[in-house]
Amino acid sequence: HLAHDQADLVLADPRAGRELARDLLAIDRTPVIRGWKGPLAVILADHDAFVDTPRTVVALTEAAPQSLIERFLGWV
Repeated sequence: HLAHDQADLVLADPRAGRELARDLLAIDRTPVIRGWKGPLAVILADHDAFVDTPRTVVALTEAAPQSLIERFLGWV
């Protein structure tokens, strides 16, 4: 699977990465998360390039106490 995943990264549109980064920095999704009353499962990589995992865990726990948050070392 690793070779296939790496090939996907090579073919990924660089603009998509820039758009994701812009959205993560510019759009506050906290009101949406706070309003969600259903179950919420979240998977976070501790060494993600875009996400500050410790701060995200704190923010999610405050906004949605029903969150089930799993952390792991990184994307493989």
